[in-house]
Amino acid sequence: MSDDTTTSLIAARADFKLYHRPERGDRGWQNFKLVLTTRRAPKHNWHLGWNPREQRLARNSDNDLLREHYPAIHDWVLCELRQHPEAEPVERDVVDADDATNVDNAANASVAAIASADTVVYVIDARADTLARAAEDDRRWREAQQAQRRQAEEQRQREAEANASWRRGQFNNYVLGLAFPDLNSMTGRPRTVWDSLPPPPRLYR
Repeated sequence: MSDDTTTSLIAARADFKLYHRPERGDRGWQNFKLVLTTRRAPKHNWHLGWNPREQRLARNSDNDLLREHYPAIHDWVLCELRQHPEAEPVERDVVDADDATNVDNAANASVAAIASADTVVYVIDARADTLARAAEDDRRWREAQQAQRRQAEEQRQREAEANASWRRGQFNNYVLGLAFPDLNSMTGRPRTVWDSLPPPPRLYR
C-alpha cells in the first residue's frame, strides 16, 4: 500500500505502519504517511506533516481524523516521531504566533494534494460502509418480523387445537347425557322411557 521508492518504513504497530517521505515541506516541515493494512476499514492512509522544531503535527483533516478515531495510534505516532532520527529538529529562526499559523497553512497545502485522493477514497468507503450497515439492519428487521409472524401463527394453531379439544369434550358429554340421562342410585341401571310410563291398570280386584 506504499511506494517503496519514495517512502521508508520507520515504525509499525499492529496493522498500522508509519512511513517517512523524503521530500521536505516549507520551513522545514517533514512529511510522513501512516498506513492501515486492514482491508475492512473506512480509511487506510493519513498524510501527516511534522514540525521537528516545535515537535508537533500540522493541523489538518488527517491529523484530526486520526486523533478522533484512533487516539492511541495518534499518541504512538507522536512518540515515534519525537524519537526517530528522521524527525530530528532542524536549525531555523524562531517565528512568532502569526508566522506559526502561516507555517501550518503551508504545511497543509503541501500535503493537501497527496491527501485529496485518500479523502475521496475515505468518503466512498464511508458511504459503502453506511450502505452495508443499512442493508444489515434491514435484514435483521425482516428476520425479526418473520419470527414474530411465526410465533403468532404457532399461537393461533395452539388456540385452535385447544378449542377443538374442548368442543370434542363437550360433544362427548352431550352424547353421554343422551345415552344415560339418569342412573338408578340403587342398581346403577340406566333409566329408560318405560320407567316414565304409569303402572298398568288392575283388571281384577
